[in-house]
Amino acid sequence: MASFIGKSLSALFGKKKPRTKKGKKKKDKKGGSSKKARSATPVDPKAPIKMTPERKKIIDDAMAVQRAKATIFNDLNDDQKQKLYALAVKALLRQGPDDKCH
Repeated sequence: MASFIGKSLSALFGKKKPRTKKGKKKKDKKGGSSKKARSATPVDPKAPIKMTPERKKIIDDAMAVQRAKATIFNDLNDDQKQKLYALAVKALLRQGPDDKCH
């Protein structure tokens, strides 16, 4: 039962990706970051978003995965949903690497 719930959680939330340490950014002569800030150009929220074919495919694929996961979740009975919820909350509230979700 625990492996089923673990697989269900992995399917719903995905697997964790290890974090990598990024090197320090080099400062330019003025003391700022050498890369330009993305927020320097104001964004108009009413401006249309360019939808490239690649972006559309990624969004369509993500929506298909979400629908499949929702179907799996909806097929669970109330007891299984409650156990899955408790396990998810316990996993999210874990404080250290020694804490386990068992």
